Amino acid sequence: TEADEMRTVSRRMALAGIEVFAQQRDIRRESVSDTLLRIAVLTVALVFLLLVMVSALTRLARVRASQAEENRTTRERMETIISTSLDAVVVTSADGRIIEYNGAAERVFGYPRAEAIGADVADLMMPDHMRKAHDEGMKRYNSSGEARVIGKGIVQLEAKRRNGEVFPIDLSLARAQSDEGEIFIAFMRDISRRVADETALREARDRAIAGEKSKAELLAVMSHE
Repeated sequence: TEADEMRTVSRRMALAGIEVFAQQRDIRRESVSDTLLRIAVLTVALVFLLLVMVSALTRLARVRASQAEENRTTRERMETIISTSLDAVVVTSADGRIIEYNGAAERVFGYPRAEAIGADVADLMMPDHMRKAHDEGMKRYNSSGEARVIGKGIVQLEAKRRNGEVFPIDLSLARAQSDEGEIFIAFMRDISRRVADETALREARDRAIAGEKSKAELLAVMSHE
């Protein structure tokens, strides 16, 4: 009798344990399902984010490629313009070293491109009597940013050829930013012929004025006599 009673209790305990284990398995199953669902949602979100990133990177790559093509076209156009310009074009770095030098500059100054590139622009092209003013101007510009020639339009100055000849030029100086830092672009035109023509015209005018004055004085004397 006691054994039968214990068997009934044991059966109830076993059934209760099985029920508890079943509930725990259900809870674990639901937890695993929730975890799998979260992983699935997160995976979908990551895949969507990756697709968005791939699309953005593809679009950025196309934009960069387009910009690179535009920059290449612009650079080639500018190089063509500089190389075919009738004016001497000399580009220098912030420390005065020549980094670009076109064919017109070769004709005007007499230095071949291979010799000019990397040289100090003041040593090659500046007359001795202008070096002090140039050095002071660059020192003032570097310390305070004050520019008296840069960006001021066309300025008439003097330059020096390879043979030492000093001649007049029209100079237009601009500045720009590059990957290597600030650069200076100088457009120079040899105006020796124009200055010579202007001097000849002034001398002819002065002679004409002197002749008219002498004629007027002669007429005055003759009239008086």
